[in-house]
Amino acid sequence: MGSLLRTIVGLLSLAFFTQVLGPYLPEVTQDRLLIITYGGGPGGLGLALVFHGRGTTGGADILARLGHHWFGWSFGRTLLLTNALVYGVAALLYGAEPAMVALLLSFVLARTLDAVLHGISSSPVVLIVTERPNEVREGVVRILGRGLTMIPGVGGYTGRKKTMIYAVVARSDIQRLKLRVLDGDPAAFITVLSPRESVGGFQLPSPS
Repeated sequence: MGSLLRTIVGLLSLAFFTQVLGPYLPEVTQDRLLIITYGGGPGGLGLALVFHGRGTTGGADILARLGHHWFGWSFGRTLLLTNALVYGVAALLYGAEPAMVALLLSFVLARTLDAVLHGISSSPVVLIVTERPNEVREGVVRILGRGLTMIPGVGGYTGRKKTMIYAVVARSDIQRLKLRVLDGDPAAFITVLSPRESVGGFQLPSPS
């Protein structure tokens, strides 16, 4: 199923279920804070599922998909920027307060969307600076079963030779990795980063 067909299906499905279910759904609250929170969160989750299936529901999310495809922009930020421009014009017609509420809801939706698509599924990046790379490598590769990249370097203050180790690990392995690294080199410097996206993987060679 091509992207255009998925977009048509998503657009028709959204319109159909909105018309069918809308009259039967009660008004839960008029509190704007609750509307922003519980409207933006599930909305971002649903839109993430649509994007994950390589579709859209029509409207601004089409621009978000095109921006991601052509320029590598995140879905959420592109969607938020597009909505901000639309709400800026709407503020001239309907007043500033409704536009600000809608913009806040769009912000929550965009953050939820990016978190589901990128933040939650991506594995953390660990950077380790050590003078005992062999001991650290043994703990990471053999015990945790993770691949790594070793980059030679020089300490900017001491001038001593060091090795920077780059590894992508599962979130559940972060604490175990820290312990293994410090067992191999108690003086190692460890930094944990959160990438937007991780592609590819590593597998240990099968034993002969």
